[in-house]
Amino acid sequence: MKVVVSMITHRLSFWKSDIRVIVSFVLGFGISIIFACRYISFCRAAGSPVQLMEMFDIAGSVDYVMPGILLGALLLVSDAPFVSGSTPYEILRTGKKRWICSSVAYLVVCCTLYFLAIAFAFAIMAAASGNVSFTNRWSTAMKLLAERDAQFAISIFKIQFYYPNYFHTLTPYGAFLRTLLFNNLYALVLAMCIFAFNLFARANCGSIIAFTIHIIGTVIEKEPWLSVSIGKFSLLQCAMPAFHFEEGMSTLYALIVLTVPTILLIFFCIRFSHLLEPFQKSKL
Repeated sequence: MKVVVSMITHRLSFWKSDIRVIVSFVLGFGISIIFACRYISFCRAAGSPVQLMEMFDIAGSVDYVMPGILLGALLLVSDAPFVSGSTPYEILRTGKKRWICSSVAYLVVCCTLYFLAIAFAFAIMAAASGNVSFTNRWSTAMKLLAERDAQFAISIFKIQFYYPNYFHTLTPYGAFLRTLLFNNLYALVLAMCIFAFNLFARANCGSIIAFTIHIIGTVIEKEPWLSVSIGKFSLLQCAMPAFHFEEGMSTLYALIVLTVPTILLIFFCIRFSHLLEPFQKSKL
């Protein structure tokens, strides 16, 4: 465990000077700010306070915000397995299997920190709105969106969130935990695709595969007939908690769809770790 923590801490220490990491967070924050400005304006027009975590809850379940935020997470892990000049020595010191486990743990930390940062940014913007609610109750604005599908929110502010079952089943903070979990699981399964393919193919084909899966999921969500017919087979739709309460979908189903591929990829990497050859950074 000490070795795993040490490797994670060592890699995190390079974040402040890593351009890829900085661009990832800037992208995520930029998309979040654009949506937050629209939602806060809608709340003011509706005479409603902004619930602290409400914007993050909505953003994690809509196809006009969530796919963009996920791009930042994918960019953050796009260089997996993060090979550097010290990697061969780390493997010699820890062993191949332990090095893989440490790298997977680092991916989990990356994804979790990214979404916590996005949630924190939304909370800061809600607090800065001047009319924030800290209670565990949905705001009037959320009720207009989820129950009545307010047309002026769609036409003027370009916001839509018509999910009454989600609204009546969850509380804002409960929805926050669910959104954090499922958005994180989606990012992690794509991160493991990047990690596994880059690890054994010795080329950056993993990023292409992960981005392709993400784009296909986004297209399915954007096209209503595709979303209705094959949406439940999309990793992206399973990662959006609002869909868990719609017909043909459930929380358990979404959890299985997102976790099983991740577990299989981790098992594959560990099982065939003996096939890894000495790393040469120039080949990655």
